[in-house]
Amino acid sequence: MPMERVRTADAIPKAEFHARLRRWLSETDEATIGPQDAPGVTPWVYVRDGDSRFEFHADVKREAVERYLELVDRYGNRLEWAIVENQRGKQNAVAYGPEQVRVTPFYLYSV
Repeated sequence: MPMERVRTADAIPKAEFHARLRRWLSETDEATIGPQDAPGVTPWVYVRDGDSRFEFHADVKREAVERYLELVDRYGNRLEWAIVENQRGKQNAVAYGPEQVRVTPFYLYSV
């Protein structure tokens, strides 16, 4: 079963996002966050961090979620998110922690 979808108006806080990722990993064996037939660029979960909003795409795979949660384990639910340039030069990708690590393909973007 895919992770429950969260629309932009109902954006969840970062700590809840982390809890949902953990629950999805432990309770399902799905390969991706969203349904298999969802186009890759489909925003599936909206997350808020202070005044900022982020979209998490449906095609994120288990391995990327696991790698991201390793950073959460190291730095806690308040893991720093920094907006950085994506592969196309647009400032909307997210890097994590004090070293500003990019986790790919963990498709989380600033909106």
